[in-house]
Amino acid sequence: TEFIATQVGYTSNTMSTNFSHLKAFLRYLYLNKHNKTDLTACLPRIKHVVRKQVPSIWTKEEAERLLAAVDKGNPCGKRDYAMLLLIVRLGLRISDVRSLQLSNLKWDLGSVEFNQIKTGHALSLPLLEDVGWAIIDYLKHGRPISDSQNVFIKHIAPFTAFSSNNNLHYLINKYLIRAKIEVPAEKSHGMHSLRHTLASELLQQHVSLPIIAEILGHRDINTTANYLRVDVSLLKQCALNVEVQHEE
Repeated sequence: TEFIATQVGYTSNTMSTNFSHLKAFLRYLYLNKHNKTDLTACLPRIKHVVRKQVPSIWTKEEAERLLAAVDKGNPCGKRDYAMLLLIVRLGLRISDVRSLQLSNLKWDLGSVEFNQIKTGHALSLPLLEDVGWAIIDYLKHGRPISDSQNVFIKHIAPFTAFSSNNNLHYLINKYLIRAKIEVPAEKSHGMHSLRHTLASELLQQHVSLPIIAEILGHRDINTTANYLRVDVSLLKQCALNVEVQHEE
């Protein structure tokens, strides 16, 4: 009971996760006869609202300022610029950018094809001209000589691939500071937020949700529909006329 009281104030997602772990532990104690009573029934039920928070997005101008802040005159800058372009222009997840293989670049077809890390599903996207040239510039003039088959690698010997748990949050922070973009404390500003920005821009261009879902690699279109909440102009179209009756 005292532990449960310490959870007050956390988000429903955090409390739901913590209680799930506690429930598994209490069930283990009961099944292995360490407790005579199954205490899992004593845990409160947490109503968890999926995607309660509105996605964080950047304006098109902010995204361009972020890209312009990258120094493309040095090897690391060439790498960072190409990585950011893949997210800003094509909406790739950072996990897919991080693990992108040289064999995934289909230059003859003008596309990038890979299996998504998160879903395992195959995804094929057009290799836009600016994205393609940025990758070529990095491969020819920035990428260290390495046996790694990853397109993007660390620039510190022995020049290996990024670890699977590296979300490169420091990278976007560096360029936000250079671009002098102020970030409110409550706003999420990781690499994933750049994907949100692309989704918002496509919605403003009246691209249908199924197509956006396909571009972003979403399995469930309801995941893509979550981005509708950040487009005020589209939300206004959903508004209902309310008739107000004044009493005399």
